[in-house]
Amino acid sequence: MYRERKTIMEKLAATRADLVKVARELDWDSWTHPVYGHGGEKEWSAMDLLRHLVWAEGGMLRLMRQIRAGEEGAPADFDLDRYNAAGVNKLKDEMPADLLLRLEKNRNELLAFVESLEEGDWEKKGRHGSLRIMSIREILERIADHEAQHLADLREALS
Repeated sequence: MYRERKTIMEKLAATRADLVKVARELDWDSWTHPVYGHGGEKEWSAMDLLRHLVWAEGGMLRLMRQIRAGEEGAPADFDLDRYNAAGVNKLKDEMPADLLLRLEKNRNELLAFVESLEEGDWEKKGRHGSLRIMSIREILERIADHEAQHLADLREALS
């Protein structure tokens, strides 16, 4: 269990350090630059992407707490696209500095959760927002991978 905890915490730290480094280097034009979409309803700027990451991590932490407590996780009819859009919209007035503070708070709460996991908790399963049944360990991996993928998308959009 110690090795598993150490490995996931290192992965979470590495992806977050990369994200924060890139975010701190962005100017206003970069923050407003489109990352996804081309003028459509689902267009996200770099700032929207950061809003999404804040919202998603908080949601996945709540989800893992539910699973740990023996609940099923996300409802069977969960709409991930609607959830993501609602989160970005809810945080629409948050600027980069505020979002970075929220990211830090979320990550501290996530790391405290990881530290609190007991051996039997890692493989507890529930429904993730993707509607896949996943263990807490898999969701933690997904958080790091999700952040890394969006960071890669951001870098590509800004290059």
